[in-house]
Amino acid sequence: MAYLNPPYTIIDSQSDLHPSLRSIVSAPPAATWFDEDRKHFVALKAASPSKAGSAESTSGSLDSSVLSGVFYSGSSAGYDAAEVVQYQAFGLPDDTDQSSVDPKQEESSFAHNRQSVLDVAKKAAKSARNALVTEILVDFHLPRELAIVQSSDDDNTSTKDDKTPSRRIPILAKFSEKIDGVRFLALQYTPTMLRIINVEHNQSEHTRDNDKHWTIDLSHSTNPVASAPEILHSSRDGKDRGLEIDTVVLGGGVVWCKGTNGTLNLILITTAAVLIYEMNISTKNMRKLRFYPHPPATSFWFESTSRVLIIGSYKSHSRGDSSFPGIVMEMKTVFFTENGAVETLPPFVVGSLRENYVNDLPVEDISDRDVTPKKDEVEEDDIISPSDLSLVCVHGDVYCVELGSLGCGRGIGLIKFDRANRCIHVRQHVSATRYLVLTTFARGFARGVLSFPLTLARCLQFQQSKQLRSEPIRAELTCVGVVDNLLCIFLRGPKYTVFLDIHALFSDDPREFKEVIKLHENDTRIYDGSVSFLAPSFFLRTDGDGLLYELKVDVHALLQAIPPTACIVPFLLRRNEPRHVLLHYIFDRLGALIKLKDSTTLKSWLGVIVEQYSKSEAAIQWDSESTDDLLLPLSLLSDLSHSEQIQIVVPGSCQNVLTQAEVLQFVLLKHAKLAIENPDTEYLELICHLSVQYLIDIERRCYHPCFALHGLVIALLLKQRHASELCSYLRGRETQWTQIRRMRQMNIYCLSQMYSDFPKVAITYAEMLFNTAISCSCERSQKRLISHATTILLGCNANASAVKCLLSAGHLEDAIAVCLKKHRSHKDCTRWEDTIKASDFFYFTVEKARLTESLGDRCKLFYHLHCFLRQMFPTEFIVESRKVNINRRTPTVRRASFTGDGETIVIEQSKLAHECKFPDDLFGGINNLLCMRLRLLFGYSSNMRQDA
Repeated sequence: MAYLNPPYTIIDSQSDLHPSLRSIVSAPPAATWFDEDRKHFVALKAASPSKAGSAESTSGSLDSSVLSGVFYSGSSAGYDAAEVVQYQAFGLPDDTDQSSVDPKQEESSFAHNRQSVLDVAKKAAKSARNALVTEILVDFHLPRELAIVQSSDDDNTSTKDDKTPSRRIPILAKFSEKIDGVRFLALQYTPTMLRIINVEHNQSEHTRDNDKHWTIDLSHSTNPVASAPEILHSSRDGKDRGLEIDTVVLGGGVVWCKGTNGTLNLILITTAAVLIYEMNISTKNMRKLRFYPHPPATSFWFESTSRVLIIGSYKSHSRGDSSFPGIVMEMKTVFFTENGAVETLPPFVVGSLRENYVNDLPVEDISDRDVTPKKDEVEEDDIISPSDLSLVCVHGDVYCVELGSLGCGRGIGLIKFDRANRCIHVRQHVSATRYLVLTTFARGFARGVLSFPLTLARCLQFQQSKQLRSEPIRAELTCVGVVDNLLCIFLRGPKYTVFLDIHALFSDDPREFKEVIKLHENDTRIYDGSVSFLAPSFFLRTDGDGLLYELKVDVHALLQAIPPTACIVPFLLRRNEPRHVLLHYIFDRLGALIKLKDSTTLKSWLGVIVEQYSKSEAAIQWDSESTDDLLLPLSLLSDLSHSEQIQIVVPGSCQNVLTQAEVLQFVLLKHAKLAIENPDTEYLELICHLSVQYLIDIERRCYHPCFALHGLVIALLLKQRHASELCSYLRGRETQWTQIRRMRQMNIYCLSQMYSDFPKVAITYAEMLFNTAISCSCERSQKRLISHATTILLGCNANASAVKCLLSAGHLEDAIAVCLKKHRSHKDCTRWEDTIKASDFFYFTVEKARLTESLGDRCKLFYHLHCFLRQMFPTEFIVESRKVNINRRTPTVRRASFTGDGETIVIEQSKLAHECKFPDDLFGGINNLLCMRLRLLFGYSSNMRQDA
């Protein structure tokens, strides 16, 4: 739902200002103009009594007789022939600047520095959050003919008896951008005449001595004429005109743009051509730069953010079908680039699809009624009007919006401008809409000011939601704007607001929510004439009190109008609300769908989430580098008690998508924990299916699911004792990796990734799989997990980790096989010989032998170990003589470290025998012949002599 913030005051009261500021900020002004290019208000100060006889007044206009009257030439008259006027610009407050300064602290500098006075005025206005900031404050000389109205003969707004001169009001006033301390002001006084003034200078210039004005009078010439401030000069020679006699500037057709090499461009949009003038900042010279003729134009649209200009001209158009209009509007598109260049698109036509609807009744009802419309009415309704069109910027893209694009007020036509490919994309929105009846309560009026917001979010009451028949949209009763990247259409006739997500309409994914939302309000003051809409998102009080309302969108209220099963993830992530608020809305809806066990809708949601995710390289890179360290310990479901305490901070580059880490933590892991704490087999089965579906959707787009997601899938399959599914899943992983490896070996491009692309995280993941396998009660699943983890470790050249993990799992033969297998050297690989000793293999063999009941199997195991150690650790069998302490009471027991009383003897045996005690009890004792042979095999000595 859209609502209005508490209003800003455009012209603030002087009651709270310092006395030195009251002469600078005047209230009320003679006139104001809303400058949508820079989002501020330009105000002309009302004249005050002076020697020249000027006085405060409300309005004035320049008659053509003034231009043909007396012109001042030369400088002898000086400034006696001129009048001082003052303009200022009120900009929207900057929320980042909350500082305020006491005007008394700056009082001493008022007389010395004019700019410091303006700074104080700005800071004083910023301290009050309900007042607009005075961004620009200038005064300059104008010829008296342009500054004041001398008599009622020159001003048709004055009364017959009114002989008092009044302030002359321009048609339009626009400030330029400030470049190198220099700013210009363009004043349009007639449809053909403009005055350009240098109102701000850099510090090296004298502000009064170097003043220069330029006059452009299209009724005589397209070239600018420079003059002194007090001179009103206009060319009469008619040379280099290049325009038709009746050429005029279209309403609002004065635009400032930044040019090349630090220059400014003044763009005039006329009925016959687009004129571009270049203003050189350093030399203060103005010249006509370019001239773009076009067919006779009726209107134009300019989008200041992307600097796109569209000019509309009527033309005949015949489709051979009388049900479509014969007159359409041809649109010419011009892009003004940042470097000052101009680009164009091929012309296109709007209004050609406006079909004549005889009636909106069912077919069976038409035959019984006289529904033939009058010819005049059909022609009036079918021909496109400039008020039907709007130009908006959403997410950096420019769109042309056509209301009633299908005829009789039906349909919304959207045209997207593709500057890179020099083409347009068209969508016609005709789907069914939904509406809500809202109950709002006004807080009343405070000092006669409408108080908004009207607590729409709190008072929202859902009464009904049903499909409606398409209702006609009358352009003369609508206002089109953009709020929070949503297209908002305010219909004052039927009194409701239409919200449309343009980005979703141009998406090819049918699963996204694309419907129009209609919201009705019982309080209709937003639709009446008390406030006037200013694009893109402002409402202005029309009673002259200078109050400006900024339009906002209540996301919570909008969600009430969207069906609970509609996928709103892209819709919400495109809003400007804090991310944690948007995630709360998304995960609440996902949680509700999970509780309903609506697997079809959930899979559709996951598909949309992955589709958006695949378009963000930043999110993919961040997931692969930053999240597994936090989520891997949780993914195997061993300890979820601290899952909600993990803080994952998503970078700004990933704000428009849901990362894998967020889906894991707030959806899959959260609900897996609930299913485990409250045993629910069906609930856990659903989470498992969603996890697998999410992983498959990611891999279908050739991206690598994070290891935490792999771990969660494995843990859920183990929890449900699905051994066959688990083995199939792991075999599928290994087969996929083999295919990717072979493609890379043959230098075939492959977008898919594998575990070895992320070795650090993959090694940690494999070691955790080993721990999971050791605690697994299913022998089949355990073997498959160990094999899978070993494959990962060997693929990452982590041979030492593989051997250690295999030995810890009791897979001695597999560990020995890994050691005997030749592996290609790798610069980041740690050799297993450097981390694992022969004694480690001996101890693991002893532990496994104790678990073996057959004596023959024990002998085979130790013989296998002997062969392996002889090959890989030959130095361990070198005979060494070492002194050892031996107990007198049990002299036959060899002790490597003995702290009690005993004798020192010298024993000659292998290095391995000195470090490891032989398990005599496993082979019938030390006197058993088999035990003696095995001891001799490993270099143990049975003869000991006493040291002298």
